[in-house]
Amino acid sequence: NEVTTDYNVSAEQIEWLNTVALNLTDTDWGIIVLTHHPLNWYGMSGLLSALNTYKGKRSGAELIAHFHGHLHNFRAETLGTNNIPTITIPNACFGRNNEYGTASSYSDEIKATYGDTDESGKQRVFAKTADTAEDTAFNVVVIDRQDRKIHCFNYGAGIDREISY
Repeated sequence: NEVTTDYNVSAEQIEWLNTVALNLTDTDWGIIVLTHHPLNWYGMSGLLSALNTYKGKRSGAELIAHFHGHLHNFRAETLGTNNIPTITIPNACFGRNNEYGTASSYSDEIKATYGDTDESGKQRVFAKTADTAEDTAFNVVVIDRQDRKIHCFNYGAGIDREISY
């Protein structure tokens, strides 16, 4: 399987994922998958398919969520027929302010898909200001497996989030 771009997931990587990383039979374990690009990004469909198949088996270690960066915002959604929680973590760079959700050159559809929202779901920008507490944004993620909650505690631009899974 020829890799055509820098961010494709190769057949060899999918094979490793299926035979090694997702070969956990202990139900006490939980799995978090971290990538740079979202699962619905071009070249990531093999990974989404593998995770979707694994979650559909409903045995072994629990696939809790997928986390990624790249989009410079915070977003939580589910992907695949087995509803894999996928969470975008905001960037730690004040020079990149959620351009997908705010730039006038992007359509309303792109803004709705990749934009950042506040507690009420309203589209907004969490501006990052150099040399202040808001000049970077990062999350500390805590998983509450008993109550099936993902807590994303935010430092800097943005807000704390709680996501059910």
